[in-house]
Amino acid sequence: ASFTEFGKNLSLGVTILRSEGKEYLEEEENSALQNALDKLSEQIDTFNLSELNEANLQAALKVDAALGRLILKVGIEKFSKGQLAESLGIFLFLTLVNPEEPDYWFRFGLVAKECEEYRIALNALATASELAPTFIGAYIYAAYCHLQLGAKESAMVELAKAKKIHENSAVEERWQQHLIDIEELIATVSTT
Repeated sequence: ASFTEFGKNLSLGVTILRSEGKEYLEEEENSALQNALDKLSEQIDTFNLSELNEANLQAALKVDAALGRLILKVGIEKFSKGQLAESLGIFLFLTLVNPEEPDYWFRFGLVAKECEEYRIALNALATASELAPTFIGAYIYAAYCHLQLGAKESAMVELAKAKKIHENSAVEERWQQHLIDIEELIATVSTT
């Protein structure tokens, strides 16, 4: 994704949290969120660019896990209302302030897929897979995205990874059906 598009989505996420947080959160929760956003803004403003490295940047952008759950709540509500661009911005923000949470990356990938931003979705789903290698959902949705991009071989690789997880661990029934669905979709693509 281009840096401009990235910045636009990130800015949208922060704007929504600032202006609409009170619509989705209890007063005390929203107050905590706004305070955390203020603190984050201060940390970014005072960040010393001469000390720029990944660890320092992540430390400056980190928010408490409890606040992450509040942001998640807003993102889910936006998604459930069909406000995909807004949800995408919020989930992007979540991946920046808590980059080690695979659920945030997975949800970011799902929303990107729904927005038909398949390359963004694939990057997010790959990160989710790195952080949670046995989570089958990331591989299933990555296979779907590859198919949408016309990359059948890559889709088959993701399907194989998902099948291996399915064989080696207990998988929720809903994922079993998704596995069947993506396998059938790949088979359909191979016959056309």
